[in-house]
Amino acid sequence: MKRKNFLIAVQYYRAPTPLPDEWDEDIENIRKLGFEAIQLRIQWRWNERKEGIYSFSDIDRLFDIAERNGLGVIIKFMLETAPEYIFRRYSGYRVSPTGEIIYPAANGAYYVGGWLPCFDNPCVREKGSLFIREVVNRYRDRKSLILYNAWNEPRSRPGDECACEHSKRAYQDWLKARFGTIEELNTIYGKAWGDFEDVVPPSDTKDYAEMYLWRQWAAYSVKERVRWVVNEIKRIDPERDVMCHVGMCLPVQDVLNDTSDDVLNAETVDIYGTSLPFGSGEFFHGDKDSDIATFNNRDRRHFYVVNLIPDWLRGVKKEFFSYEIYANALHYWFPDLTPEDIRFYIYSQIAAGAKGICFWQYKAERFGNESICSGLVNIDGSHTARSREVGKIIKKIKAERDILENYEVEKGQLAIVYDFRADILSRLEHTTEDNRKNGMVQYIYKRAFKGIYRGFFMLNMPPDLIDIRNLKKTLDNHFYPFIYLPSPLVVSREEAEVLKGYVDAGGTLISENCLGFREENTWVRARSFPYGLSDVFGIEEGVPKRLKKKIYIDSLTFDVDDVISSFRPVSADVLARWEDGGASVTVNRYGKGKAVAVGFHPGLMENTDEFLKVLCKDISLLPDVETRGMVIIKKGRSGDKKVYFLFNYEDRKQKVSLNGMEIEIDGQDVKQVVLKEEKTVHMDKLIAERR
Repeated sequence: MKRKNFLIAVQYYRAPTPLPDEWDEDIENIRKLGFEAIQLRIQWRWNERKEGIYSFSDIDRLFDIAERNGLGVIIKFMLETAPEYIFRRYSGYRVSPTGEIIYPAANGAYYVGGWLPCFDNPCVREKGSLFIREVVNRYRDRKSLILYNAWNEPRSRPGDECACEHSKRAYQDWLKARFGTIEELNTIYGKAWGDFEDVVPPSDTKDYAEMYLWRQWAAYSVKERVRWVVNEIKRIDPERDVMCHVGMCLPVQDVLNDTSDDVLNAETVDIYGTSLPFGSGEFFHGDKDSDIATFNNRDRRHFYVVNLIPDWLRGVKKEFFSYEIYANALHYWFPDLTPEDIRFYIYSQIAAGAKGICFWQYKAERFGNESICSGLVNIDGSHTARSREVGKIIKKIKAERDILENYEVEKGQLAIVYDFRADILSRLEHTTEDNRKNGMVQYIYKRAFKGIYRGFFMLNMPPDLIDIRNLKKTLDNHFYPFIYLPSPLVVSREEAEVLKGYVDAGGTLISENCLGFREENTWVRARSFPYGLSDVFGIEEGVPKRLKKKIYIDSLTFDVDDVISSFRPVSADVLARWEDGGASVTVNRYGKGKAVAVGFHPGLMENTDEFLKVLCKDISLLPDVETRGMVIIKKGRSGDKKVYFLFNYEDRKQKVSLNGMEIEIDGQDVKQVVLKEEKTVHMDKLIAERR
């Protein structure tokens, strides 16, 4: 079956549920809701219980039922559920850096067990390849097969990862390929290894350099696992698309204990995707609901997270899916998500340019730590307010397909730059014995990045997001008037030249303090703002300190509890001062542009948006369309049409002036406006009146 340019799918089967006597009725109801495809998880341990003996009777029957209902099928490989023989016969265990065997377990998505083997073990790879080939050969001729999902949430966790002999050798080979000689590695990092064989996985995080290298290798290793599966699939079925989807994409993951580099992963696949975590707290694990993006929670600012995620993915790969939109709360003791929540989750992805959506999942789960988790319908198959809402939305999406299939998001005036190096170094700076393996750590880089996005989002200026590795290429294709660097701990000479050239050509560069505070070998520099960037910003930075201070800007006062810096202006003008008179925000003209230095991390403030409103006024960064209340506008194009998505997060009607029109939008609702040649050709509410 040919994949549509905008795909609407739902996860259905993860053995052992749903049960076989439910399949016919469930899949018929999936069709009636309007879904175009179901996803089937093929679990290695479930379908090959004894070595070389494969059984796919369940998958065969599900294919048959899907085809009778005119539905496409997505195959998702679950290789992390390894059969028991992998461990017993081939010693496929992972091993900790201190030598303990990490025994496989059952957990959530891996309920059948076998989670997880060491994929650096050549025997595991060999047997895994045989299983992949068996699956692809069996189903490649099925016309209903739309695409493959090579890996469910590729990630390296925990931070220790596997340090068995196979993994250790793979790590050493990676170092050798990267540095060439052990002398070069020693020179750069100030080490004293005699040979690459002397370099072993670190058992502690106190040495930033060794853990920094180890986690970079972990990200590379994850990418290579995905590439392995993709290559096996493509060898047999080269025509169909292959994707993978990350569980927690870079801007929201704990980069030490949940490492997965989207930029690397996306290189290996035709389509890249992400789950859509809706908790905006620090690496939300489902144990509190105060920071969930839901209309049950009157703090609407948390909705920024379901916009940040697709905005990031769009910058990583143009062809991206929002692949696991959670259909309900993660645990049954939390309030159910509302139809309005589902509405905003879906259209946030569409407005950000997603080329497909897939729900996790059709039926609420029955077992383990995912009991009654994320079901669109109840366990007994009965509909919910959420499933009825999804049915309405799917009908509207299909009616708008000619627009959505060609829809592309317009580049904004502002881009925020993400840096994996700064992220992991900041995490290491905040790692203690107590939080080393805790995925809920609040560290500065992640808070700064997410917080500054949230601030601009709430001002109706949703920014584009760029990985620093793609900065030059991105700027060559589109010149952003404003670029923002949150907590930029690392900068290379080449990157500094790109930034200097950007400002010289007329751009406005906004950087928080500690720009280039650490060298690329993790050491602290003698001075921040290196490689001539101090001239661009016209300042010298003092040593940063963790303090509580007040900042004065435009006759307003803000409280800051942060790692702060005072600047000594050389050629820069002072926009804001600390209470002791030191310069906290400066602006300097350089070439045709300006460089703004901020001596703290505004994303850590409670009132980030209020501070940004003042700063943006001073540097002429204003929204394209003024709105009242929390109404966010995202815009794009479809052919010769302009497309606007209006999101009203307030619980009351709002009016928006758009292209000379006064548009009214109900509370907690979404509108789409399509314009052609400055005249309205279509304007319609995407969803009916609030229930």
